[in-house]
Amino acid sequence: MIQLNLREEKGLNEFRNILVRRKYDLIYSAGSDKFHGIIRKEINSLNKGVKFVITNNSKICCGEGVCGSCTCKTKGGNVIKMCKSQLEVKELLEGRNVND
Repeated sequence: MIQLNLREEKGLNEFRNILVRRKYDLIYSAGSDKFHGIIRKEINSLNKGVKFVITNNSKICCGEGVCGSCTCKTKGGNVIKMCKSQLEVKELLEGRNVND
């Protein structure tokens, strides 16, 4: 496990260096959606084709997809139920406008 402060340029630079020096098949992020956006931006800037997986930060009520309280819009405007979904990180984050 690697812990870096990605709010500071020093942490971002170290993260970039780690991605360049090593080969990763998958990167997992367990932070806020804004944090996921920062990680995704760095991964995309290096164009390494790494799979990126994030935690589901949606509010979930019933967990069965019945109540609809966990719905979220993707970039394309599709409404999905987050309690039962598996989707591309890009679609989710761009739909929530948390990239900046």
